[in-house]
Amino acid sequence: MMFNFNKTIEVHCYTSKKFRADHFNVKEMFTHKPEWYKRLSNKPQKKTVFGNKCKLPAQSIKNCYGIINLFKQSFYFPLWTDLTLINTIEDINVIANKSTVIGGNHLEGTDSKAPTLSTHHRHLQIKSPWIFKCDKDINFHVAGASWDYINNNLYDFHLPPAIIDFKYQHYLHLQFLFPIPTGNQRESQIDLKAGDPIIYITPLTERKVKFITHSITKNEFSQMTEDLDGISPFRHNSYFRSKALMKE
Repeated sequence: MMFNFNKTIEVHCYTSKKFRADHFNVKEMFTHKPEWYKRLSNKPQKKTVFGNKCKLPAQSIKNCYGIINLFKQSFYFPLWTDLTLINTIEDINVIANKSTVIGGNHLEGTDSKAPTLSTHHRHLQIKSPWIFKCDKDINFHVAGASWDYINNNLYDFHLPPAIIDFKYQHYLHLQFLFPIPTGNQRESQIDLKAGDPIIYITPLTERKVKFITHSITKNEFSQMTEDLDGISPFRHNSYFRSKALMKE
């Protein structure tokens, strides 16, 4: 029997608006480069000589092997709406499409104000309007799109990394961390635009991965959400393996 181990892994992405599916779908990172990156020269600086010592040519970050591989092997998840995050001493306000909304707590069904993770940070979850499905148990590394919002209050917020799969986990919500503005920490307003990369997704496999977008009706999306929410992720064996590892 022949096995095709090189067959492309498909991740199917579902959302309930055609415009969102057409314009704000997951894309390969090589199709997008940050503006600051595109402005850099590919050529190293000319070497200079100081007395008898020769200064080696300085390499541009554009030639950085780690960044090149990130762009070649990863995908980016764009923001689906304009988003303004206002982090004050008292609270966090979230404004999407000029309407004030409240983000939810992590793993809680009801919306509420962002909880405090520590004496220094707040956490905010913003739920994405997408469902992801993959029939293969493949892990993906996800992290904030730092190279894209490097000029946009990079140190005023953070999207921490995680490793997920789309066979048992079907949502890619945004998990923001904010410093609480006290002492030297400043209050901040972070303006993010629809279409801007917000998360980098890197498949942890050598096989080719393809994200396929589907636009479905609101009723179909609601039914899919209801069906998935009725399946407990804790029934999956990986949960028990992870629990055992934490005890070691």
